[in-house]
Amino acid sequence: MSALRIFKKESIMNAGIRLASKLSNQYLNKTPEQFFRYCYSLRSKLIHGSIPGPKFNKISTVIGALETFTADLILLFPLNE
Repeated sequence: MSALRIFKKESIMNAGIRLASKLSNQYLNKTPEQFFRYCYSLRSKLIHGSIPGPKFNKISTVIGALETFTADLILLFPLNE
């Protein structure tokens, strides 16, 4: 139960920025924190039906960098064997 309380106190945006700050690479010429904010903004526009929504070419440009960003984050937290 106490682990769930953490989620009530920290937004997804803040948690994402905190995790992103542990990375040192750049993604689409953005710092990890800027890139996370950019991707989260695109996600919000898609999920909440922003009109006009993000263009397909904008999203397709982000996909490769987002894959690398996600892999880099995963590598920060290796599985315990």
